[in-house]
Amino acid sequence: YPAHPGQRLEDENTLVSTVRNVRASVRAMKGAELDEIFRLPGKGARETGNPFLTRPPQAPARFTVFRITLHNETDQDTFIEPQKIVLRDDLGGEYHPETRQALVDYWIGRVTIELGKPLTWTPQMDAVRRTEEKEKSLKVTVYEGGRLPARGEHDGYLAFRDLPVNARTLQLLLEVVTRSSRYGNPLSVELLEFNFSRVSLPRPPKDQPELDQWREE
Repeated sequence: YPAHPGQRLEDENTLVSTVRNVRASVRAMKGAELDEIFRLPGKGARETGNPFLTRPPQAPARFTVFRITLHNETDQDTFIEPQKIVLRDDLGGEYHPETRQALVDYWIGRVTIELGKPLTWTPQMDAVRRTEEKEKSLKVTVYEGGRLPARGEHDGYLAFRDLPVNARTLQLLLEVVTRSSRYGNPLSVELLEFNFSRVSLPRPPKDQPELDQWREE
C-alpha cells in the first residue's frame, strides 16, 4: 500500500516510488510467476530453474521474493547501498536479502542422490548466476545494489529466507545516494519505503463443480 503521496499502487502487487528522478518499482512475486519466468525451455510447468523454489523435503527453504526495477532518470550516477537493503515485519524482525553466493551455497547443499541418480539443482544454480548487461542496462537474478549509472536501469530480485509465517505486514527499505562528492562521500541520501500486506487466501476446492463456483465468487 502507498506510504506517501509520491508513491502509487500500479497493481495489487506492485508499488512505484520516485525520489529526485530515481524511479523504483517493487513487485511482490508469487511462486507460480517465478516458476514461469524461470521455466526450462521446452519443459512442463514443474520443470523450472526457479532459484527461489520451495519443494520440500529436498528444498525446504521458504523465500519471500520481490522484483525490483530501478530507473535513474538523472544525469548523475546514483548508488544503492547494498548493506542498507532491509525488510522489516510487524513482529519486529529485520532481514537482509540473500546474496548470490549464499543462494549458490544453498543449492549446492541440496545436491543428493535419488533413486540412484544425482539430484544436482543445476538449473537453479545457473539461474542464480544469470547476468545480462547492455550499455546502461543491467538484468540480474539476484540484485545486490551498487552503482546505478546516469540514465541507467537495473532489474533483479530480492529474496528473503524463512520469514515468520504469522507476519502480516512487510516493509522494504532501500537507501539511495542521489548525490556524492568528488571523493565518493554521500551528499544527498533518500530512503525508499515499500509496504506490503500478506493476505491468506482459502485453498481452492478439488471438486470441479465446486471449483467453478469458487472462481465465480
